[in-house]
Amino acid sequence: MILLALTLFFLYYRSLLNLQICSILLLFGFIIILFKNEKKTDNQYDKTKLSDIEIILIIVLLIIVAFIITNDVDFDIFITLILIELIILEEFIKKFINPSLQIRLNILIYIMLILYVILIVKKIINLSIIYLD
Repeated sequence: MILLALTLFFLYYRSLLNLQICSILLLFGFIIILFKNEKKTDNQYDKTKLSDIEIILIIVLLIIVAFIITNDVDFDIFITLILIELIILEEFIKKFINPSLQIRLNILIYIMLILYVILIVKKIINLSIIYLD
């Protein structure tokens, strides 16, 4: 609820920085909802597997790093960097997470990939309009 209130506050004053902050807050909320596992399983006590909280913290740290790196550039570069980070993260931690978290991470990657495709198509349409005029 707090994340939603902060998102609406930052959306009121529109700028590139506020748009990135809003997307980060919404992404944080979505990641917490997606990866939070309420049921206790035996894999929770397995020290070779990462827990859902550890996955959330890793992804949040990656998003913060992407935000710091792409602070002054376009929003599509920010989304691209997050997508690249998630794909690399998925490859590195594939052996250390249980199958249900692997499926959730793949869902997050697919959603970010769809968002990336939408941004690229929008950019292509804008460029084609500019060159056709």
